[in-house]
Amino acid sequence: MVENDKADDCNNTNDDAIAAELDSILDSYADDETRPQDNVLNEEQEQEFLARFERIKVEVIKPTMEEIGKYLERKGHSYQIKDNASPYHDENPIIKMEIYPKISAADDGRLQEHEFPTIAFIAEPDIATVGIEVRDGMPRRPGLTRGHTTNLESLTKEYVRNQIITVIKMNFVKRPARKNSD
Repeated sequence: MVENDKADDCNNTNDDAIAAELDSILDSYADDETRPQDNVLNEEQEQEFLARFERIKVEVIKPTMEEIGKYLERKGHSYQIKDNASPYHDENPIIKMEIYPKISAADDGRLQEHEFPTIAFIAEPDIATVGIEVRDGMPRRPGLTRGHTTNLESLTKEYVRNQIITVIKMNFVKRPARKNSD
């Protein structure tokens, strides 16, 4: 019985610590919701942000996607760049590169939406950031979508190239076979 009391004390202590941590996080969130946001732009700033994003998209992002895409084609793969095409991101400007891996005849030449990697750069003018959304996935292998953000100043040719190469590396590098634990 003593051991159970100790376990209960430990659980209560853990519960109290968790509750205190969650209270701190959630209370600060509630405070933030009532406070004006520092990073929210006014209409003029949003338009300036969008113009800068458009310029970077045309001068940096799209040419870098094309450069890597042409290399992929030389290796037997293909790609497509979609500009401002997304039902998921409201009216925010977006440029997306879909990478279609070379597939075997057994795959019948068809890929499902989740069976090819993508990378998208999405303008988020209301908070002055650029979202980078990455979806991995290959034929017969499930994928996962994840994302992060950056600022316009980070969108150099080298940065964009590294982001695309990271997506390719995540998907085209052979993963070790999983051993069955049974």
